[in-house]
Amino acid sequence: MKQAARQHPKKRTIVQYIKQHDIQFRFSSWFVILLSLFVAAAVLFAKVAREVQEKETLLWDRQVLTSVHSGANHFLDVGMPILTDIGAPLIVCVLALVTAGLFVYKNEYRRACIILFSVSGALVLDIVFKSIFMRDRPDLWMQLVHETGHSFPSAHATVAVALSLAVCVALWDSRWRWWAVSVMGIYSLFVSYSRLYLGVHYPTDIIAGWLVALGWVTLLSLLFYSSVGRAFSRRLEQYQKPLIRK
Repeated sequence: MKQAARQHPKKRTIVQYIKQHDIQFRFSSWFVILLSLFVAAAVLFAKVAREVQEKETLLWDRQVLTSVHSGANHFLDVGMPILTDIGAPLIVCVLALVTAGLFVYKNEYRRACIILFSVSGALVLDIVFKSIFMRDRPDLWMQLVHETGHSFPSAHATVAVALSLAVCVALWDSRWRWWAVSVMGIYSLFVSYSRLYLGVHYPTDIIAGWLVALGWVTLLSLLFYSSVGRAFSRRLEQYQKPLIRK
């Protein structure tokens, strides 16, 4: 009985400790999830890249493109070039600057940084990977738009998904979370599909772009929302005067 009485306060102390450190445990679970996503994206990208280099996906790529092109019509011929322009790297960079500017206006510097670093970093990674793999673009039919440069991975898909993921991460703890997921998800899918419809990218180019964006934004999320990132954000907000007081 005495031994049980001695153990009882210890059990209560452990329970109290767990409740007291509930935030740390929640953060640890998110850390594991984000780290797992980063590793999965990196492994899958390496697998796709290897199969593309060995031309193992070429038959499947062409079959998918042919299937997409079989549904071509005048309405899509007009609309798809517009959608693809909205997802162009230059336009996405402008959208990122505007979005980051809105966060700076609200004195939300960490959210602004993750938007800017996500898009700019994804664009740099796309350029690097294109120079490494040097995959030729598909040439299966007369294309509605003229594209130059290499194909793998798709820059449009990479930066569009990077912007979409960054916006979702930035707004995750707000009431706009699911609006961001819905709108940015549709935006990314439309831009990606337009690249296939126009015949300027293989499906594996699009998938690779998604994986690059996912891996990069996940890595940034680990950095910006870790204890180090939070401390940096607090220090930045401490020394930066708000442009306009709320």
